[in-house]
Amino acid sequence: MTQTKIVATLGPVSESPAVIRALIEAGADIFRINFSHGSAEAHRRMAKTVRAVAAEMGREVALLGDIAGPRIRCGDIAPEPTPLETGSVVILTPDDFIGSSALIPISYERLHEDVKVGDTIACDDGRIRLTVEAVEERKVICRVVEGGLLASRKGVNLPDSALQIGAITPADERSIALAASEHFDFLGLSFVGSAADVLLARDLVRQCGGQMALIAKIERRRAVEHLNEIVEASDGVMVARGDLGVELPIEQVPLVQKQILRACNEHAKPAITATQMLESMIQNQRPTRAEVTDIANAILDGTDAVMLSGETAVGRYPVEAVRAMDRVARAADQALDRRRWLHPESPMRDNDSAVAHAAVELAHHLKLDAIVCLTEGGSTPRRIARHRPTCPILAGSANVGTLRRLMLCWGVEPVDLPELAGKTSAVQSGNMELWVGHMARLCLRAAGITGPRRVVVVAGLPLGEPGITNFVHVAVIGEESP
Repeated sequence: MTQTKIVATLGPVSESPAVIRALIEAGADIFRINFSHGSAEAHRRMAKTVRAVAAEMGREVALLGDIAGPRIRCGDIAPEPTPLETGSVVILTPDDFIGSSALIPISYERLHEDVKVGDTIACDDGRIRLTVEAVEERKVICRVVEGGLLASRKGVNLPDSALQIGAITPADERSIALAASEHFDFLGLSFVGSAADVLLARDLVRQCGGQMALIAKIERRRAVEHLNEIVEASDGVMVARGDLGVELPIEQVPLVQKQILRACNEHAKPAITATQMLESMIQNQRPTRAEVTDIANAILDGTDAVMLSGETAVGRYPVEAVRAMDRVARAADQALDRRRWLHPESPMRDNDSAVAHAAVELAHHLKLDAIVCLTEGGSTPRRIARHRPTCPILAGSANVGTLRRLMLCWGVEPVDLPELAGKTSAVQSGNMELWVGHMARLCLRAAGITGPRRVVVVAGLPLGEPGITNFVHVAVIGEESP
């Protein structure tokens, strides 16, 4: 297992049990199901297949459901594709008809209310750009600044406009209910604009009985402006560079990526870097040098996970793409500047963070073999992971949901430890040192680490109460059972 985690998107070329098995063997830790494509039945089938294959392999993998969000699209156009000539005038209007190069239907009913003269409208991932010249009733009159061929149902971005559109659509609500019923581990939130959008999604997840961790996708200019509040409200963040590169000048995307990764690390929240990481491998068996450099730099900057989209969903070489990413991740993990991560620029945010940092300091200076975390909700391993220790981080928990969610955190190896369930009274009344040593030994054995080991054990006492990190103990773990 790499310390940097790998997210693979499932699709037509990768939804079979055989390919899913091969992807796990190649290094995939998390499978993403994009609710923007395919039917609910297909999404449910893929989720069940992943769980079944993982169970057969005796492995745990996590599921990430990615909701579509309030995506604005153009309507049907004829002939298709239709050329939009640079310098020409085109009218956008929220009506249902067959469009042309002069008049294009838009799916957003309040388009004419939300745009103003001078605003940019980007179509088809920013390949076509328009400037608003006038608004007359429901008609938005635009000048084509960068022309091209426009096909039906292509996405439309309004980077300069404050939209009155809700963050969660009725289709998203149905997707959330499906993800909850299939016990997904993560829910990707598209087009988040503020912390309020994350809180709304969290309420909907609770209403459906789900326990998914919420991953806010940063892909709008407004999201960048409200980055810190979004990171605080969410359980993790995705650097969604596709729409981000449309909403912002493209030269700003690498700088914003670094800003997002830095914010996630300061808050001890996992980050996923996504979009076009191995784009050439959709068609080619080997990545480009630039793609390899892109992956490595994201890891060196602090991403917890790197994601494949079309490469594994529709590409010709899905398994080879995961293998390539795995090789690059391993090399980059080894090259991390550990001193920088051990002593971050930002101060410890709270007592729990300071205790986690102290455990990493102990592991570093004493050259310990592992950091063993006994955790209920997963906050302790996340705080430790932000410092990128050189030794393994073993997270023992009796909560299967916590273990799967920890699969997104850099360097954390989740360990199923049912012995932790209901142990609070035993710990309080028994020999603490003996019990801690026993739990650490079980973690090491489950992770395949044998022989005498020197470890630091980190936990929150009393056990079973998430969000408390107050116990650090250095122990020598032998082979014999207590």
